[in-house]
Amino acid sequence: MATTWLAPLMAQVYREDFGRGFRGASSQRSWYDLVPYVAVFTVVCGGWAIYNYIKRRNDMTERCNDPHKLFRELSQAHDLDRPSRRLLLALGHALNFAQPAQVFLSPAAFEPSRLPVALRGRTEDLKRLRERLFAS
Repeated sequence: MATTWLAPLMAQVYREDFGRGFRGASSQRSWYDLVPYVAVFTVVCGGWAIYNYIKRRNDMTERCNDPHKLFRELSQAHDLDRPSRRLLLALGHALNFAQPAQVFLSPAAFEPSRLPVALRGRTEDLKRLRERLFAS
């Protein structure tokens, strides 16, 4: 009895029409039809990998043996902006410190007499940074 309502509907469809949705040897599809799917998959995987890299790089709860991460942590703890961080990195490189975070441990590095020629024009900025980092 359940098929009686289906019979008039089925009478309108020929048996050959049932197979039109299936792909066979005469399919019009090619490998080039997969290119958009592969491209989307690649972009999603690349975005996910970049997100994980940045997240792991900036994860301050995880211990590591990375001098640059220590510098970022100390800069974040002192609430330093990007220009101040760049200036501290330049000071550390100019004074040939082995680790960039050593500038946070040596107030003598900020002395105008010790400054390299390239940083002498930034004396006032370095004085402000010294006061901010070492004033208790």
